[in-house]
Amino acid sequence: MARDDLQAVEVVRKAAPHILANEEGRLADMCAFTARLLLRWMDEHEKAPAPSVQPEPLALAQIDTLSRSFPLCMAQFHSRLRTEHHLKHAGRLLYVLFLKGAGMSVQDTGRLLLGEFKKRLSADVIARKRYMCVCPW
Repeated sequence: MARDDLQAVEVVRKAAPHILANEEGRLADMCAFTARLLLRWMDEHEKAPAPSVQPEPLALAQIDTLSRSFPLCMAQFHSRLRTEHHLKHAGRLLYVLFLKGAGMSVQDTGRLLLGEFKKRLSADVIARKRYMCVCPW
């Protein structure tokens, strides 16, 4: 929970007794119900540590099969890479970051891009223009 959210919860928790003492009827019932929900939610989330979810590694051999379940924009990048053997800089950056987030290793991502670029460009052009990113991301 963000710091501002915690401050807002604390304000509501401090104001609830005052509202309950001065209000009658529906507003008091809503405030009491909200205060109980907030306290229960805070107790549950403060005690339990957040689960760390690690994505399953995405293998280069699986990429064509799994690309059918990618978001539409990423599926379009993948199909364009496979058909035209090229992506513009912004598309390449977005696609590489998506693959990284999906669990593909940097080495497999590099192999995928270089393998597709070699189908369109010669090896010396790739080396001369430095098409491969050497960033450690």
